Amino acid sequence: MTVDSRSTKAYLQDKNITELSKQYQLDWRIIKKYIDLKSPPFNQRIIAKPIDQYTDEVIRSEPAGQTVKSIYHSIHKKGHQGTYSSIRTLAQIKRKERKHDTKPTTLLSRRKLSAII
Repeated sequence: MTVDSRSTKAYLQDKNITELSKQYQLDWRIIKKYIDLKSPPFNQRIIAKPIDQYTDEVIRSEPAGQTVKSIYHSIHKKGHQGTYSSIRTLAQIKRKERKHDTKPTTLLSRRKLSAII
């Protein structure tokens, strides 16, 4: 049962929108949106990118000292059809993670959170 269905049932049982927003720790406008929904919210699917097949190779090559251009040419020879900027962006993200030693965290949108709950 999702937040939207529970909030709708509670609203129909004479609970106030502000009480529901405090209970679920959401803004009252979000609760109102869920109450007014006629159908459950849809989840957007994650579209696969051309670079996804080669992320491991980029992650291995970049700290080894290869430039982004040499990584691009080696991956392009293996059949990569994506752009140079996609490889450059991936390398920048991985450098920043390595530099700041960030731990990967999972971010959930409100829709995904409501679907999980």
